[in-house]
Amino acid sequence: MYTVSSVEPYFLPTHKEPEQAELESLKVAAEKLDRLLADKGITEDELVEEFRQLRQEKKN
Repeated sequence: MYTVSSVEPYFLPTHKEPEQAELESLKVAAEKLDRLLADKGITEDELVEEFRQLRQEKKN
């Protein structure tokens, strides 16, 4: 019979709250991406579909 006499410690990773500077950087990047897509006449759906196709091609 196998018994455990002690419990091993383990690590549970947690996500830290993003700092304000990180959030601002993400907002600026999102705005830039929105402008680039609009300039090229590409919708978000088209971008996602192209990404999925490229990822599928890479798998094959």
